[in-house]
Amino acid sequence: MRHDDATNDSEDDRLRTKDPFEDSGYVANPFAEADDELCINDWYGYNMPQEAIKEHLFQDNRDGCFIITNSSTEGIPYILSIFVRRLTSEKMRLFDAKQPRDVACGTTTSNYIIKHNTILEHPKILHYPVRRNFAGRIYIIERRSFGSLKELIEYHQQYQDILPARLKLPRTLAHYEINPSRVKLKEKLGSGVFKATYRVAFEKATIIAVRMLPDHLSSDDFFQEAKMMMKLHHPNLLQFIGVCSRGSQSMILTEYIPHMTLASYLRLSCNKNKDPRFLLNLCAQVCSTMSYLAMRRCIHRNLAAENCFIENGNVVKIAHVGRKRKSIVNKYTLFGDKKKHFAWLSLEVLEQSRFSHESDVWAFGILMWEVFAFGKHPYGSLDCDAVIDFLQTGNRLDRPDNCPLEVYDMMQLCWDSVERKK
Repeated sequence: MRHDDATNDSEDDRLRTKDPFEDSGYVANPFAEADDELCINDWYGYNMPQEAIKEHLFQDNRDGCFIITNSSTEGIPYILSIFVRRLTSEKMRLFDAKQPRDVACGTTTSNYIIKHNTILEHPKILHYPVRRNFAGRIYIIERRSFGSLKELIEYHQQYQDILPARLKLPRTLAHYEINPSRVKLKEKLGSGVFKATYRVAFEKATIIAVRMLPDHLSSDDFFQEAKMMMKLHHPNLLQFIGVCSRGSQSMILTEYIPHMTLASYLRLSCNKNKDPRFLLNLCAQVCSTMSYLAMRRCIHRNLAAENCFIENGNVVKIAHVGRKRKSIVNKYTLFGDKKKHFAWLSLEVLEQSRFSHESDVWAFGILMWEVFAFGKHPYGSLDCDAVIDFLQTGNRLDRPDNCPLEVYDMMQLCWDSVERKK
């Protein structure tokens, strides 16, 4: 494998954005593609950030555990990232550590490691470009190509070949179990479908968030959400950390954003930045994330600006991910009091208490309206019954003053009364 095979991930599948308050950052490219068939696999990380790859593989801590992510480099559709403790090839060319993927291993002048069965002083993550030839076949080395990415992985599960170890599939939820004694509750942040969300101290230093299972929901509900969150890796989703299921109270542990919700941010910034391009970028981040969730067969069910967080002034993080779709036609019955969140619910949810990916599209349209209305509450003072009457007669929310007509047209496409047209 040549030295120049290393890929530059400094702006891989990302868009540079500018914060109106002079901060800058990266967001996921909403136009980056993910294969719907790949999304069902635990090893497919879509556009997982490098830090998340590192955290995920180091937590797994097994030679050969791996993640596949997308690449924007022409001719290299994917990157294979492998965790390595022991190098077993007699002659293995590795990436130069000076390349942008700074967790790559290999510091010798020749970029070869000759020793057999070398135990590394520190575990490493190696990144291999997965290429596609003119015939459409996938390969790491050209002499051995495969009809699909899945075939390549299945081969390297059986045979090490040029890799540092045979590939091992990601671990299951049991390996994310955290001892409750390591978690200290600090402050209640809110409540919802799950009993409560707390800010907690983890390992005496890291501040994270914890969601608790309410008494009236079964453990199946808890594990269903936890298993889904374990498989989700997107720069605009709150990062899953682990679960506590063996104590008196079941908990899901996630990343904690110490600042404010998107709704609060919009209300505070309404007089500071009315640039439609900036507002549309916020919507694009949510759109990219919701598209990713749909490809992973996950229905959010509770998308709203109040359930998103803003980080560094320009990066949106979506919280409260819902449940995995069991089949193409499956719908989910509404839990809890729909009158509390009625403003974001589609007609089919309000009328029949049925959730689907189409109802998520409707909610995304409402969130877009919130963004361009700077955090105003949809439908003003109308109650749930009045909103149902309003929608059933063909009415929709008016265009916000600062909203371009083209953007409002997109919102209206989300609010079609026919589900399949959304």
